[in-house]
Parts: sequence; structure tokens; C-alpha cells
Amino acid sequence: MAEIRIEGVYKRFTKTSFPFRRRGKRKASSPERGEEAEPYIVALDGVDLTIRDGEVMSIVGPSGCGKSTLLRIIAGLEEPDRGRVLYDGRDMKGVPPRDRGIGMVFQDYALYPHWDAYDNLGFFFRLRKREHEIPPRVKEAAEILGVDFKYLLSRKPPTLSGGEQQRVAVGRCIVRDPQLFLFDEPLSNLDAKLRSDTRVQIRRLLNRFRVTSVYVTHDQAEAVAMGDRIAVMREGRIIQVGTFRDLYDRPADTFVASFFGTPAMNLLPGHLEGDAFLHGSLRITLPRHLRAAARAGQPVYLGIRPEHLHLAEEPQGAMGVVEVVEHVPSARTQFVHIRLEGLRLVATADENLPIHQGDRVSLQPTPEALYLFDGITGKNLITTE
Repeated sequence: MAEIRIEGVYKRFTKTSFPFRRRGKRKASSPERGEEAEPYIVALDGVDLTIRDGEVMSIVGPSGCGKSTLLRIIAGLEEPDRGRVLYDGRDMKGVPPRDRGIGMVFQDYALYPHWDAYDNLGFFFRLRKREHEIPPRVKEAAEILGVDFKYLLSRKPPTLSGGEQQRVAVGRCIVRDPQLFLFDEPLSNLDAKLRSDTRVQIRRLLNRFRVTSVYVTHDQAEAVAMGDRIAVMREGRIIQVGTFRDLYDRPADTFVASFFGTPAMNLLPGHLEGDAFLHGSLRITLPRHLRAAARAGQPVYLGIRPEHLHLAEEPQGAMGVVEVVEHVPSARTQFVHIRLEGLRLVATADENLPIHQGDRVSLQPTPEALYLFDGITGKNLITTE
């Protein structure tokens, strides 16, 4: 196992095919000769991250945020323009992927289509002239991956389903006995049922091996299920690192707040006046610690989790109109979408609460569960952890 430290990593690309966001101009190499500057795309912008020995770190964020580039730099498939990656304190600059002791599972599985699963699993050892290790290693992997895995070994990837190919890819990873597992969106090509089943299988493997692991995904539920801690990325930067409870209860900003939770946190734009938050004619009295966090008139966002927005028929709070009711039988609840003062809010309610489209309902937030964010920067005004 290994502790991984990423220090000040910066990476940019000049190929416009890379789906990242932040564009700029790269200086021409010989401007005195009149060469035009090339457009470049910043993929990683000063990333710092420590992954503890034996920890599973989920890296999550929207498409194009730089998470896969970060994983490729950890693996040695890309070199950073600035900054460094350390394995147990050793700078990995110039160390090729084959010498880093990693096992990597890709989004597209990256299996050799003309070889059966057995040969795919054994390729690592064949390449290193260690063929004698193949039978015991493959047998061990098959036992770990389940009794039916051995029936896949004689089949070639084109004859396997997506879920079966992913199991072979995971098997190829674990036979190497790596010091570091890297997963790049490994479940994104699977349907919902297979995704859920495979997620449990991978988590079971990680619990068994306790190898330092990095798991990249755009899916918040997957990140929570797989990671001991989660790093949230946006536009080439890490916004916040912590456990799910850290991110859910103490989000650093509106992006993190709205990223975790289903439905997402309600964010109401407005300002403070006296002891209350105001949006148009909507007035919500705030607890003292929130009133002290911002000055009068300062633009803010008031954050309310759907589970902390309570509904009642009596007109004792802000009155909204129900637009849509979503029933969620598995959670024995319903998501109620409400229009209020030009805003669209979501509240959760017990499945037995009789509520219908067009009903007028009173909205009553739980005062101690409110959040307050800066209206310009989006930063949490109570905590920036």
C-alpha cells in the first residue's frame, strides 16, 4: 500500500478535442518570428490532495472538471506541467506506469478483443516473463470474483456483456497484486441494475484488500458508496475533501451543497434585513448565528434541504403552489415541487400526506437546518471547511 500526495499539479492541453473548460492563450514559442499564440485548455489548476495509505478516495465532479486527467497523472500516463506526485514520499517524475505498482480499470474496459479472458488476465505476467505465475494468480482472482467467474475465462471480450467485461477488467487489475488501484468511471457504460451490482462487488474487493485506491466518477451516489473520503472537483480545482457527512452537512459552497443530495438543496437568492432573509415578499426569520454571518443588504443564497422544508395546509408560513408530485416508493416518501415567488422549490413529504398538483401549501423551513452562502462567491458563510 502507499500514501499518495499530489502537490500543486497544473496541466494544460493545446488540443481542442479535450473536453475541459477553462480556455486561455498559450504564449507563442517564438513570438519574435510572428508565430500566433495557440489556444490552450487548463485541465488541472494547482491541485493539492493527500490520499492516505489504504484509503479509498472518490474523486467526483461534472464532466470535463479534470478528474480523469488527475487520475492519468497519478498513473503516469500524463506528466504534469507543474507540481509533483509522490508515492510514500518518492517523487514519481519520470517513473513509467509499469513501474508504479498500479492496477487500473478504465471506462471502456481496455481488454484485448482477440484474447480470451484468461489470456487478458495473464498478459501482465507474460510480458514480464513470469508465465509460471499465471495459473495460481488467475485461480485466486476467479475465487475472489465469484463462483461463476471461471466460466468467463474461455470467452473473448466481444462475446461478453458489459458487466462481464468489467469483471474481467477488475480481475486483470487484482491479479497483479498492485500497491494502488485506479478506477476511471468503471461503471458508466452499465445499466442501472448492473451498475448497482458491480458497485457492491468492487466495494467488497476494496474492503478485502484495503489497497490505496482512487475512484473517479461523475455520479454522487457512486462516489459516496465507494469512497472513504470524497474529493469534489470543479473546473480543474478541488473544491472540498471530506467524508460524505462533511460534504453534506458542511458544504464549502453552493456547488458542493447542490451536488450532494437527492433532490438537491434549494438555493434561494435574496438579502438580509433585520433578523430575516428576504426574497421579494418572502420573509424567513433566521437564527442568530446566520444573522451574524452577513451584513444587512448583502446578497446571499439561503440554503434549505428538501427534507427540512415542511408542508402544511394551514396558512402560517409562505404559501406556494404544488406543480409536480413525485412518488418514491422505495423511500416511502414523495418529492413535492412547489412554485413560490418566482422560485421553484422541492420538499420531501411522507408518502401518506394527501397532496396534489395545484394545491396551495404552507412552507415552513427548520430554522436550525438553514444554510447561508455568499451571493457573489457562493462560499458558505458559516464554514468553509
